[in-house]
Amino acid sequence: MNRKLTKISLIVMILLLCPLFFSKTENSTLAMNQEDFKHSLNADPAIVIDEDSDFSIFPGYGNETHPYVIEGYDISQPDFVNPGISVTGTTMHFIIQNNIFENGLYGIYIEDIAPETATIYNNTLSHTYTGIYLKEANGTVVDDNIIDRIYPYNGIELFQSHHCNITNNYLGQVSGVMYYAGWTFKPITITSCTGVNIIGNEINQCIRSGIIIMSSSEILVQDNYIHDLVTSYMTSYAGIDLNYVDDSEFYNNTVDWLQTNLIRVVSCNRNSFKNNTLTGSLDYGMNIQKSSYNNITWNLFLDLPNFAILFWDTSHDNIIHHNNFTDNRDAGSQAKDYGSNNVWYDVTTNEGNWWSNWYCDTTYYSIAGTAGSVDPYPLGDCLPPIFPEFSFGISLLIVSVPIVCAIVIFLKKRK
Repeated sequence: MNRKLTKISLIVMILLLCPLFFSKTENSTLAMNQEDFKHSLNADPAIVIDEDSDFSIFPGYGNETHPYVIEGYDISQPDFVNPGISVTGTTMHFIIQNNIFENGLYGIYIEDIAPETATIYNNTLSHTYTGIYLKEANGTVVDDNIIDRIYPYNGIELFQSHHCNITNNYLGQVSGVMYYAGWTFKPITITSCTGVNIIGNEINQCIRSGIIIMSSSEILVQDNYIHDLVTSYMTSYAGIDLNYVDDSEFYNNTVDWLQTNLIRVVSCNRNSFKNNTLTGSLDYGMNIQKSSYNNITWNLFLDLPNFAILFWDTSHDNIIHHNNFTDNRDAGSQAKDYGSNNVWYDVTTNEGNWWSNWYCDTTYYSIAGTAGSVDPYPLGDCLPPIFPEFSFGISLLIVSVPIVCAIVIFLKKRK
């Protein structure tokens, strides 16, 4: 009887433990399969996700609090035909982070995904034709990535992707890359988008323009540092290049040391340019064409050999005040206006701009150009008139002779 009870107890125990054993084996096998898959990606690295079920091999649940995580891969494409990671037609939340991409047509390619489901964070991309490409990927976050030695196309490119955040990325280092005139590398390119934020990025030593925005509206470009671009001396390029951009804000950006325009504005209306630092260009500080109803205030234009601001004849009703124009051009007006009805002061406070070469010979500051514009309320203390050396010598002689004569007469009387 005792033996039967013992046998029955053993059988029951085995039956109870079997599910746990097989479950553990299955989980171990799954973990091994994921590791094998990850290892195989390092050798043959393309990740293609074109439906939600393809995310199942990655950790996460695909919701907002627990997105699928694609992390830790070293993806080096042997050719320039396919992207390193491609995600299209999905509805799940996911994050692509801490990966290394090299070569390939795209580093990361995302198209036609559900809004606010994608985050691209802390990846390093180099030697791809385009670094990160977003099409119809509304609400995507692209943050804190390093994108360098990308050629010949774009570092980060958005097309018809609205309300995205492009923040804290570094784009640069094209040294050692052979330059071809046909290449149009652009670090950040935004086309046909609304509500995109471009904040806190650094663009350094890149070919052609720094940030290009086309046919877009309600864009915020703030706290970006664009410098030392390897551009050719052509007015069609710029540190920030805007074409058909409306109702947007450009705040607190620094653009310096370019061979071309610092900011070029073409067919853009109702934008605000405020607190930007523009210095070190071989061309214009702001080159403004066919653009109206823009506000340009509280900016610093420093050490530009050409005009700090140039309005062409198709630009009108722009407002320019409280800007600091310091040491731009060797002589004459630091700005030029061919437009119409551009106002060079604040009509509410009757305060204009600060000009480093405003002298006391007039109560206003003349703006060069056919518009006949003036700043009627220049700020700060005007500088004393500059006299030629011979005039100064004559003036000194005229003043000193009576003084000497008076001293001589006084001494004779004392004797």
